[in-house]
Amino acid sequence: MNAEILNTLTDKYDLSMSFTSIPVRNNDSFGEDAAHFQVTVKRGGHSITTEYSKGVGHVFEAARDLIKQRGMYNLGFGQQVRKVDIDEACNWYEGKRLTVFMNDVRQKLITIGKSKCSVSLDEVLWSLLMDSEYGDIGSFDDWCSDFGYDNDSIKASKIYDLCRDTGRDIQRMFSPAELTELSELFQDY
Repeated sequence: MNAEILNTLTDKYDLSMSFTSIPVRNNDSFGEDAAHFQVTVKRGGHSITTEYSKGVGHVFEAARDLIKQRGMYNLGFGQQVRKVDIDEACNWYEGKRLTVFMNDVRQKLITIGKSKCSVSLDEVLWSLLMDSEYGDIGSFDDWCSDFGYDNDSIKASKIYDLCRDTGRDIQRMFSPAELTELSELFQDY
């Protein structure tokens, strides 16, 4: 979260956001270890409701923040888990085998992290602005070529349509001058 950007969004543009945690997204582009949300961004009489996800790295970060507050944490299998155990579980990557204990730690951390993850207006709006720009590329074939998708892919067509829909929603919510200002505001985000 960037406090300066967030203040600008709420004060100058009169934006607000609500969100709820959801177990999975309607599309399958994120794994089950990610945290998923249904978000609604509002401005005046306009609103955009969409799904938003944070990957497993953010989930582990939320779990780590909780652990830092407590020093150690009882994950429910009869023993305290040390910070070094948590670090090992969080730094897990495919191809590295974890002990049964460490795999349990990892799964518990994902559960904890998902429950502690939240989203902020600045990160959601930035994502919506990026999606809307990607949907403003031109034809589907051009879009596929620019982003490395197969133009014979149903999945690519759905992503393209979502980006175009987001672009239309963003254009209804903001004037062209405001979109230019927002683009500058998020330039180094």
